[in-house]
This record gives sequence, structure tokens and C-alpha cells, in this order.
Amino acid sequence: DYDYVLYSDTRDVIFQKDPFEYMISKPNIDLFLACEGMKIEENDINMYWHQNLRSTKAFQTNNSEKLPVVNGGTFGGKFKFTLR
Repeated sequence: DYDYVLYSDTRDVIFQKDPFEYMISKPNIDLFLACEGMKIEENDINMYWHQNLRSTKAFQTNNSEKLPVVNGGTFGGKFKFTLR
């Protein structure tokens, strides 16, 4: 049995510290996402993807280009929460 899990594509991920120590130190947080350190509007590729997504009905948020880029290839958290 595990309390915490980490999902990662591993192809281009480098861990500079133990992610489990960090997750365990934040017991009130169920899910952790990896951000790229920039906003969507600050990167041409992310803006291209964002503009294509904005043209669909699946995306209806104003000023979302100001949000941080989240890396969907790396996330973790409490085992039971990540199964939902």
C-alpha cells in the first residue's frame, strides 16, 4: 500500500529533490501539478495550442493566456485521490 504516487513521462524529466518529501510535507493538498515556470502567453508554442483550443467549445475561460503552463506529463499526490 502506498500513500502517495507520482506519474511522469520520464523521457525528459529531472528531479532536483525528492518529490515525495515535498508532497508529504503538504498534507492538506491532494494533487500536485508541475508548472513550467512561464505563462501561456510567454511561449509561442503554448500560445499556438491555446489559440487552437480556444476555438472549441471545450474552453470558455477569459484571459486564460495569463495562466501558468502546466506540464501534464508529471503530477502526483495522494494515492486514493489520483485514482478518481
